[in-house]
Amino acid sequence: MSLHTDRPYLADMRDTARKVLRFTEGVDHERFLANEEKQWVVIRGIEVIGEASTKVSPERTPTCHGPRCAACGPS
Repeated sequence: MSLHTDRPYLADMRDTARKVLRFTEGVDHERFLANEEKQWVVIRGIEVIGEASTKVSPERTPTCHGPRCAACGPS
């Protein structure tokens, strides 16, 4: 695949992450645990990102071998 083919999936992942951040902004851990809607938003966002990530070309998906893995960049 090319970047052209991957672009919609990458954009979907980015946009979903931004929505999750926007919808949970200012929500502390206690409020998050008490709010089923916020939990659902985060879970659904992870599902969407996970599904989109399976469509991205392997050459654009680094394999990570831990927190200090060279493929993942500096920690």
